[in-house]
Amino acid sequence: MQYLRVQSRLVIFLTPTSMSTLTSIYLPTPATTEAALLSNPKSELQNILNGCATDLARYDAEIATARATLTRLESERQSLEDFRVKVVGVNASLHLDAPVYRLPTELLADILEITTRERYQQDHSPLYQLANGRLLELSTVCSRWHTVALGTPVLWTTIFVEIRGQSAPNLKSKDDFDERLQLEALLRAVLARSNTLPLQIHLDLRESYSWALAIYPLLVAESKRWTDAHLTLNTSTTILIGPLKNRLPILRRLTLEKASFHIHGLFDNAPSLTHVFVELASPLDSFPKLPVSQLRRLVVVLDRDYRHDPRNMDTLELASDLLEKCSEDCSVAILGLQVTEGGLTDPVVSRIKTLELSMNGLLPSALESWDMPCLDTLSIEGPTQPLVWSTSSFSAFAARSRSLTRLELKGIFISAHELASSLEHVPALCELSVADGDRNVGGITHLPATELDSFPN
Repeated sequence: MQYLRVQSRLVIFLTPTSMSTLTSIYLPTPATTEAALLSNPKSELQNILNGCATDLARYDAEIATARATLTRLESERQSLEDFRVKVVGVNASLHLDAPVYRLPTELLADILEITTRERYQQDHSPLYQLANGRLLELSTVCSRWHTVALGTPVLWTTIFVEIRGQSAPNLKSKDDFDERLQLEALLRAVLARSNTLPLQIHLDLRESYSWALAIYPLLVAESKRWTDAHLTLNTSTTILIGPLKNRLPILRRLTLEKASFHIHGLFDNAPSLTHVFVELASPLDSFPKLPVSQLRRLVVVLDRDYRHDPRNMDTLELASDLLEKCSEDCSVAILGLQVTEGGLTDPVVSRIKTLELSMNGLLPSALESWDMPCLDTLSIEGPTQPLVWSTSSFSAFAARSRSLTRLELKGIFISAHELASSLEHVPALCELSVADGDRNVGGITHLPATELDSFPN
């Protein structure tokens, strides 16, 4: 017998040479009778007696060895059984049989990935954000979680650094040179852990140009992997992303906060871009160049500073230009539109099917400027002060938008009679939502088409 101990398990290998082959030529057979023995010479009988004595001694030795082996095996078996009982107790006390310890690696990685989606709070330091600190904390749970957390590339594909409302890190002095090297080394480590997978970038480094100077060049070098980018920019940080031009082959979603004329041309050649959110900042004399015709979702936000800066492009003209360029597959939202007296000379034709407006000023000027024959869904909201309704302007607009099936009005001064009169020109309408401007979505009244007859004529 050969014994091999592997991971606290006793493995017994039985080979042919270890099995007993003891036998004796003197073992009696049916033919060995007393008469047959008497027929042998006396000398032969003495030889038989001597041979039997020798074989009996061999049998006794073999039996003694077997008994010793059996005793040892029984003792080891009892020790193993006692150990098993102890392990059962430890397992019960530590809950090692809990489902979490039986999770497949792929499912555990999915759970860890969910934790990386949550946006970091302002009280998290920039280094903590960049290092994906939340994931690193989870990696200390046990060795398996550590292996999965650091060895699963998809968990490292989100680069998030946002410096707001805190003391911006300063890496300009000589004393901070080593810290900048550590910052760059940390980012390189994160990029290496992501392997070659697509990246999601979320950066706001306006308050720390030294950080932007360390981070942006490394990320721009990986721009061919960008699939989702959320950038908050100013003049200096926009210059740093200049090399992005013509290097965004798989970028699908783009969010630009505080965007101004400095980004012209950076994103106009992004063949995979389909979703864009742009918050315009002053000064801006024209809309940033984007592949508008290929978009599926476009959201444009005009903040208060933009609306009141005379250097900026007229908001109605800007909105009309975008609506004209968008395809019928694009859903458009224009928030913060400021419309003054007088619309465009000739209505702009747009093929879009969904339009959401949040606006101040004169609603009729906007409606009279657009011709939307394919429009299916229209939402109009007065965000800061109620809009005054114009039945004639909406009726004329509706006459040019015969496909309209859903209408949502919020924060608009309109009487039931005006609403009913307006709806007479929307024959395909299936759903109507009306709400006060100070209500939330839960306060909207939904009226199916079958109930529209209750309005006065």
